[in-house]
Amino acid sequence: MKDLLLTSDGDLCIDDNANVEITDSVIQEIQIRLRWFLGEWKINPEWGLPYYEQVFVKNPNLAIIEDLLRTELLTIERVQSVESIKIKVDNRTRTAAIVFAVTVDNEKLEGEVTVDV
Repeated sequence: MKDLLLTSDGDLCIDDNANVEITDSVIQEIQIRLRWFLGEWKINPEWGLPYYEQVFVKNPNLAIIEDLLRTELLTIERVQSVESIKIKVDNRTRTAAIVFAVTVDNEKLEGEVTVDV
């Protein structure tokens, strides 16, 4: 999917000449998708992940969360399979680190996303 190129912290990437770039990066698409909170996007409030309901709770069930993340990754058009997914939740700082490996166009891609409240 074509999209505007973002920086590593999710801001719009603008070069010194005030130009933006277009990308079709699957890693960027994954990072965007995994940062969406359920109900956050008004156009389609059913999109997103239930971070408030499932992740940032007193005793999160990591197996259920990993399954939710795996299912979300598999909805991305070019993702053929999810090789691994791990989540580490820090309730004190209200952050979650998600490390993933997916197969895209028969190539293994790895990445990490940090989600915070």
